[in-house]
Amino acid sequence: MTTAEKDACTQAIRWLARREYCRQEMLQKLIIKGHEQAVAMVVVNYLAQNDYMSERRYAEAYLRSRLHRGETPTLAAHRARQKGVDEKMLQHVLQDNLAHYDAKLACKTWLNKRDPEGLRHQDQRMWARLARFLCHKGFESSLVLHLMRAKDEDTV
Repeated sequence: MTTAEKDACTQAIRWLARREYCRQEMLQKLIIKGHEQAVAMVVVNYLAQNDYMSERRYAEAYLRSRLHRGETPTLAAHRARQKGVDEKMLQHVLQDNLAHYDAKLACKTWLNKRDPEGLRHQDQRMWARLARFLCHKGFESSLVLHLMRAKDEDTV
């Protein structure tokens, strides 16, 4: 490794100590910080080969983080694709998460968290705001409408 590659590698390892990165994200970050593209490519390949950086770990961490924020797996996967995560790894991790995900329960939990007293039934603006919020989290509009219209917990 050249001196420039060692410097870039040291900086990349410091970043990886804080959180996981996908190859594309690390490559962009190294280039933005002033390293040449050829040097950045060598460093990213080195980190991936020596298991400092893993697409699978990044995909798992990213999806777990987004699901914890209340997004649906589909929306979280879409955002991961935008970050440049490997599609094959993403599909594998997504299948694992979908097996344990209940969209109706998650939507109901968010609805109860945002409107515990059921005020949406009296205030049309609040109803619209909650519906928009849930749709932006990635829930299907038919599910959101079904849960929003339900007045008591037994029918939901």
